Amino acid sequence: MKVVTPANTPRTPRSTVPFLVTGKALSKKIAPFLLVGALPVMGGPVRRQSLELEKGWNAIYLTVEPVDSYPPAVFTNSPVDIAATYDGIFSPRQFSSDPAANMLNQLGWGVWYAPPRPDSFLSDLSAIHGQKPYLLHAKAACRLEIAGEVEMPNVRWQPNAYNLVGFDLDSLAPPTFAQFFAGSTAHAESNVYRLVGGSWRKVLAPDTAAMRSGEAFWIHCNGNSNYQGPLKAETATFGGISLGLTGDNLVIRNETVHPLEAKMVHVVGNGNGLPLAIVIEIIGEEVGMESLKIPMTNGAWNIALPPLEAGGAVRIPLALRMEAMTQAEGQALLCIETDLGTQTWLPVTGYRED
Repeated sequence: MKVVTPANTPRTPRSTVPFLVTGKALSKKIAPFLLVGALPVMGGPVRRQSLELEKGWNAIYLTVEPVDSYPPAVFTNSPVDIAATYDGIFSPRQFSSDPAANMLNQLGWGVWYAPPRPDSFLSDLSAIHGQKPYLLHAKAACRLEIAGEVEMPNVRWQPNAYNLVGFDLDSLAPPTFAQFFAGSTAHAESNVYRLVGGSWRKVLAPDTAAMRSGEAFWIHCNGNSNYQGPLKAETATFGGISLGLTGDNLVIRNETVHPLEAKMVHVVGNGNGLPLAIVIEIIGEEVGMESLKIPMTNGAWNIALPPLEAGGAVRIPLALRMEAMTQAEGQALLCIETDLGTQTWLPVTGYRED
């Protein structure tokens, strides 16, 4: 295929970015993955992602908004010397089968080069943000830990094009590509390419190839799509769940073609958690409609949710136990885990209004 490179774009001969190749079977070399844990940090629902990077190029999907987004701060004391992200919304993606093609020179890429590099003056990526894919080049294998605020999942699909995306998954029992995308007509039959040994290789057996949490991969989107995974979480605002004198509703939907079992996990975000309650609405001829709050502990807990049939949804009314609030504001995280091996993280903020 033809490689398109703007004439006025300077080349960086020190590095060759991963390119797209087709055909041969995948290497058995393990690609990078993400380990996720709660990190008690004051000031908001914060989560830590631990990235296991190989020497060379790594394709990752960052799901947290870094506390300090300045690239030198994100990659401090690490061997990461190049970070690049692609925004397909503003320019079309051009694939290449030429291993010498430096894809970072094409339109749509923003790149940061570490200050010790002679090409660092070419950097045009000034911040590292969450809910975005990145190509990271590491001079040595390492574990890179990034702490950041949790945001609602927000994969923005460019129609009729390849998209570089990633998702939160169970690190021990993730779904296969076929299982994950079975409920989406825009992606179920699409080609997928993942980074293996520094080059992009087609996933030849999506029925058996397991996904990896936080791994970024290229997948084609046929037409329009707002697919966020087998389970979709909906809240009143994009910023997550906000509770005060009034409650809020969490709606989860099964986007797959088969039943899902899920549980809701309360993760303490700043050491105190939130005194939450799940609201049950009782309807009857004698009582009319009556609300009953089922109190939950301030600490960590998890509850099983009603089974979700294919295409089904459940609404979960949440409230703040105001009498148990010991501070003006508190934060925590909810994680919806499914038996398919997916995770959906949601920030929760509570305000005492008195």
